[in-house]
Amino acid sequence: MMEAWLQPKPYPEVAAALPKLKERYPLAVLSNGSPRMLRAGLEHSGLRPHFRWVISVDAVRVYKPSPRVYQLAPKHMKLRKHDILFVSSNSFDVIGAKAFGFQVSWINRTRAPLDPLGPKPDLIVGNFDELVTALG
Repeated sequence: MMEAWLQPKPYPEVAAALPKLKERYPLAVLSNGSPRMLRAGLEHSGLRPHFRWVISVDAVRVYKPSPRVYQLAPKHMKLRKHDILFVSSNSFDVIGAKAFGFQVSWINRTRAPLDPLGPKPDLIVGNFDELVTALG
């Protein structure tokens, strides 16, 4: 099971959407995964060239939704947190990132309900094609 994380299969639209996003925005990965897992997964999927930064929680030794993890993005990217659009399909991550102060887009492929007690994302889309369209 753990080996599957080293060989992820992206959703079909992702490979075409990332270059469009990369044209307008510097892209980063901020993950609970280890550096080894992230390196292997991004290389296997062919998506690594699209990301300027690949940031692992290993640097702070805690997992999302800890604010210490989200702080890694502004630190590495040299941006203010409110200038970052954090994109995730995980509702816990959406809530954590929004509470931290990021702008947030939730990729909600299954139309799942969001926890009513948490902060709301700025944008909800069904997939990466919809994200590209929404960002114009």
